Amino acid sequence: MMLLSVVVGALVIAVVAGQGCPPPFVEAGGTCLYMGTDSMTWGDARDYCSTLAGEGITAHLATFPTCDEFALATYWLNINSSPDSDLWVGAVKASAPNNWLWITLEELQTGVPMWSYKEGHDDGMDCASMSKNFRHKLSCSFCEELKQPLCQVRQMPPPPPPAVRETKVDCHDHHTQVGDHCYEFSHESEHFDHFYEECSKDDKQPFYPESCEEFTHMAHHLETMNDQRSYWVGAEDTSGFHEWTWSDGENIPGGAPYWAYDQPTHLATDAPRKFCGVMDSAERYYLSDDNRDAKHSYICKVSPRSGPPY
Repeated sequence: MMLLSVVVGALVIAVVAGQGCPPPFVEAGGTCLYMGTDSMTWGDARDYCSTLAGEGITAHLATFPTCDEFALATYWLNINSSPDSDLWVGAVKASAPNNWLWITLEELQTGVPMWSYKEGHDDGMDCASMSKNFRHKLSCSFCEELKQPLCQVRQMPPPPPPAVRETKVDCHDHHTQVGDHCYEFSHESEHFDHFYEECSKDDKQPFYPESCEEFTHMAHHLETMNDQRSYWVGAEDTSGFHEWTWSDGENIPGGAPYWAYDQPTHLATDAPRKFCGVMDSAERYYLSDDNRDAKHSYICKVSPRSGPPY
C-alpha cells in the first residue's frame, strides 16, 4: 500500500493573479492543467509533474477536493482529452483500506460525488486515475500501471473546506434528518406521478438536491440504510432529448457530479417527460433514468422547524 510519504506539501504557491497559466499548462475551469503525452507509473507521474514547475511555482499531480472543482475538471477533460485517455491524478490510499486522500491532504470519500460507482474498494489498487471510459470519474488502479500524468498548477490557493455548521432540526413524526434537512422516505413502490402528487401536499415537496453537498449527504445516507431500494427524485427529461431539469426548473448538467457515468440510457428521441430520475443502489445512488410508469420508492423533502446551532 502506498505510504503517506508520497504526499506532497499541502501548501501550493499560487500563480500570480492576472498572469494566466505558465507553459505548458492551460487554463481549465479556474485552475491550470497539463496532460502529459507519455505513459508512466504513478510515482514517475508525480515526479514528472514536479519538473514542470517554474521558479516560485509548485506543480503536482492534479487534485480536485471540492465538488465544483471536480465537476469543472471532468467537463474540461471530456471535451479536450483523447477518446482513450486514462490519466493519473493526485489521490492515493493513505493508511488503511478505503481511506483515500488527495495528495494535498484533503480527505477523499468514496462514492458520490467523485468516484465511478463501482470503484474505490479494490485491494492493492492504491492510486487514483481518471478515465474517459468512466467520463473521468475517479477509478482505482495499481500504482505500477502505465498512464499519462494530469499535472496542475493552481491560479489561486485551494479554497478551504466549507465550515461545518451543525444545525438542530426538528423533524416530526416519521421524518428523518439528513444533513440540515428533513425528509420522508416511502416504503411502498409507486409510479412517478404518484410520487410527485404525494410529495406536493402540505409542507412537502419532491426531493431534488439544491447543491452537490445535499446530494452527497443523501446518497451516503441511502447507502447506510442498506435496503437496496431505488428512489424517485424530482428530475425529468423535459424535452425527450436529454434536457433534464429538477422540479424547480433548474437544469441538471450531464456527467459529474449527479449522474452515474453510463447514465442516462434512454434514446434521445423518446417523448418529453417520459423518463424521470432515480437514485438507485445499483449505481451507488448516483442518478439514473427510468420510465415514469415504473415503480420505485420515493423521497419527499419536508419543511422543518429549525433551532439554533448545537
